[in-house]
Amino acid sequence: MTRIALLGSTGQVGHSILMALLTTTSHEVVQLVRPASESKAKSINISAEQKQRLRTVPVDLLVADTDELASTLNGVEVVVSAVNGKALSAQEKVQTAAEKAGVRRFYPSEYGMHHVYTGEDGYGYVHPAWSLKSKANGKVLRHPAVVSGKMTYTLIGCGDLYNQDREALWCPWTQPDLLSYTIHILGNPDTKVDFTHMGDLANFLVKTIDHPEVSENKELNFVSDHISYNEIVALWEKYSRRKVEKSIVPIQVMHRVFQNKEDVPEHLNAKSVFSDDFWIVVKGMQGSGGFWRPPGQVHNDLFPDMKTMTFERTMQRYISLVVSLSLLSGADALVRPDGVGRLPALGWNSWNAFACDVDASKILTAAEETINLGLKDAGYEYINIDDCWSVKTGRDPNTKRIIPDTAKFPDGIAGVASKIHDMGLKVGIYSSAGTETCAGYPASLGYEKIDAESFAEWGIDYLKYDNCGVPTNWTDMYTHCVPDNTNGANFPNGTCPDISNPAPAEYDWSSSKTAQRYDAMRDALLGVNRTILYSLCDWGQADVNTWGNATGNSWRTTGDITPDWSRIVEIANENSFLMNYADFWGHPDPDMLEVGNGNLTLEENRAHFALWAAMKSPLIIGTPLDSIKEEHLAILKNKPLLSFHQDPVIGRPAYPYKWGYNPDWTFDPAHPAEYWSGPSSTLGGTLVLMFNSEDSAKSRTAVWSEIPELRDSAEKGSGYLVTDIWTGEDLGCVKDQYNVELQSHDIAALVVGESC
Repeated sequence: MTRIALLGSTGQVGHSILMALLTTTSHEVVQLVRPASESKAKSINISAEQKQRLRTVPVDLLVADTDELASTLNGVEVVVSAVNGKALSAQEKVQTAAEKAGVRRFYPSEYGMHHVYTGEDGYGYVHPAWSLKSKANGKVLRHPAVVSGKMTYTLIGCGDLYNQDREALWCPWTQPDLLSYTIHILGNPDTKVDFTHMGDLANFLVKTIDHPEVSENKELNFVSDHISYNEIVALWEKYSRRKVEKSIVPIQVMHRVFQNKEDVPEHLNAKSVFSDDFWIVVKGMQGSGGFWRPPGQVHNDLFPDMKTMTFERTMQRYISLVVSLSLLSGADALVRPDGVGRLPALGWNSWNAFACDVDASKILTAAEETINLGLKDAGYEYINIDDCWSVKTGRDPNTKRIIPDTAKFPDGIAGVASKIHDMGLKVGIYSSAGTETCAGYPASLGYEKIDAESFAEWGIDYLKYDNCGVPTNWTDMYTHCVPDNTNGANFPNGTCPDISNPAPAEYDWSSSKTAQRYDAMRDALLGVNRTILYSLCDWGQADVNTWGNATGNSWRTTGDITPDWSRIVEIANENSFLMNYADFWGHPDPDMLEVGNGNLTLEENRAHFALWAAMKSPLIIGTPLDSIKEEHLAILKNKPLLSFHQDPVIGRPAYPYKWGYNPDWTFDPAHPAEYWSGPSSTLGGTLVLMFNSEDSAKSRTAVWSEIPELRDSAEKGSGYLVTDIWTGEDLGCVKDQYNVELQSHDIAALVVGESC
């Protein structure tokens, strides 16, 4: 066991080195930290055994004298420096103290690549940040202890550290929860660049500590990837499935900024750990072909067993992070007791079937048929009463409560709820965040507490909260773009060019009046002694996707659905761009199901349900259950799709991986994304959908190597065991790809299982 002193452990590189030392070795570690950083240094998440091997010493390297530092370093065999900035000036003093303490090895703070900037005048220059580091490290190599042989050094360089999450502008792929990405490039985007993952750098350094025979008195370099920015963009599009734009800046900007560091373009002001002009020079050197080392100066082969985090491997991991993002950030989600709202809701609602022609008999019939038809056994549990259930003339003049219409509900809402509960089901109710509901009945704005108490007293389990009857003083000052044709406008590729009062880019929609109206009911529901699932219905307004998860369990993303194919695919198209918001505890809602309604063909019913299930939207049936056709019932009870939808382990939905009819990322109300895939812990494989959005029969082909969940293992000639979800047929071992002929508006649904 070796005792190692680490300087700068609270920085990005230093923290990576610290974690590598604690997790891959049994060495003792002494971290020397600034007194102001002591609590941060001690708060890292490590095991009890690792805590026993870690000692934290608060010390100001700039102020402490040599004797004080020597005392701290007593018994230390290796000093590793990861300091930066002003602290570099103390590195020589630490080395002198280390010599006094008998330290045998010293690692100066390098961890990069010195850039000799070639100006337009043809002369070479070094940026001041690197000049400072070069001088500090030169002193280490020329220190008397090294010259005399009493102490050895190892200086480790690398490529551009590409996973610095504090550098969001220059490393946007470290922010896995964004809707779209811009990658800023100076110069030629096809030029190959040396990049290094900080974890690789740390692991390589630790290996050199354990192998002094190949590392003492050496300058070594480790590179994780040699790749161009165009290749990076392609990889990020491949794995994030989001829009990735390139912002290419002429190389002349580097020359201009080197002469005048105040001349940094505004969109490249990163507010980062390093100065903007430093980053401009780094990126400019990359784009001009000067940021790589020849093979003889790269030493990855010293430790051939060490796995390297290439860009591709790292991006795969970031996408895995997205899968569990809502679990890791529970503070941003409305988390309720007993798992209520963790998975998307399954149930039935009265509106699409009956609109205002609703009464207790129809509600109870729906509940009974939910049981008789096997829908309860399939997982459907909510029986929801929509609008028109109350007296229309107003509230009780004394209690201010909404009054149930006893002509429709002789036993009140409580009586119906009790009967539904006796069947082992749950019951939902409807109101609106305005003064009137959409049908003109009393709504809840200003009466949230009273109504929440009524709902709880009646035994309500689910509240659908609409957006009608909003008075002028509660309307928002800005308009958010909802590219939905119910608004009567055109939306070129999902944009809203005709909005007259868009919000400023920095506007926080969670502070809008719409959000306040919905938050008020959330708070009222949280204040009652009953767990009530909260379904927001604000039609996608006020950028609800950015705050809906903290307010409700689901939130509507569009205007109302109708049993028309054109409307169903329009909504599917809109919702497909919002899949990054869906996970445990939060579900974008493209509105209730129209399966069994209108003149939809069997194929259209099937495609509608499969897309809603794959998107992990709430599945709320909206057809009269006492007259439903067998073929429609079979769709609603499809076990594999419901199993994917209700996966207890994986919360993320399926994502489009190829648009098919259109180029990828095309916003087309008539032709949404046609190829979808998603991981599953319940299906024994990957869910794959192929959709024919065209008006005539067409073939569709799923190519295994194109599917993100299969891409790594789908080498040419590889096969997978495939099952047809609609028929249950085992399609056997399918090599390379699966081709299917689909009728107009039909969808193929597959489970792609083990390789064969």
